[in-house]
Amino acid sequence: MKKYWIITTSFLFLLANCTGNKNGADPPATLNKPEAFPKREEAPSNYKEELKIAIYLEDTENIKRILEKDIDLNAVIFDENGWTALIIASYQGYIEAIELLLKKGADPNAKSKNSFDGTALMWASYKGHIEAMKLLLKHSADINAKSDKYKETALMIASTKQAVRLLLEKGADVNARNSSNRTALGIALKENRPEIAKLLKSYGAVE
Repeated sequence: MKKYWIITTSFLFLLANCTGNKNGADPPATLNKPEAFPKREEAPSNYKEELKIAIYLEDTENIKRILEKDIDLNAVIFDENGWTALIIASYQGYIEAIELLLKKGADPNAKSKNSFDGTALMWASYKGHIEAMKLLLKHSADINAKSDKYKETALMIASTKQAVRLLLEKGADVNARNSSNRTALGIALKENRPEIAKLLKSYGAVE
């Protein structure tokens, strides 16, 4: 993915630095307090913020509680990047949240509203989250969807050989072109990714 897609927001700072149970660092103290979430019988006063924090903390029980309410599952809950709950969960590879959101009717093809207007599948592919990719594809994620601005597909931005292989096996258009008239192979060659280029060629890719 192009350098200008790098997201410098407070939320991704948290993702990088406050992963708590993953990397040994403790999350902000305020997020550990019981009062950070409304009581079970109360509707969230700001469900977007509640849901965003619950996904970040991978707090499945609170996600379930919030999803019991009458909320817009496809609303932007991370305003800085225009991400929906499903996109955040897919970016993290948080399978339980992805399953819950899809089961409740979240749109797998909704796009983010930032400079790279990608779908949940694109973000999962970019991060190399194979199981998340499989789950999204199982729920009708458009494998050949293109970002509106740069016309890039999940295959073009997939970060690992495994992610590329999965997309190819599931029927991704190997010769789709972006707004710069480059295919996935052209991008792989430009970025000096020979193993991915070799794999793409084995599926008939051209520059």
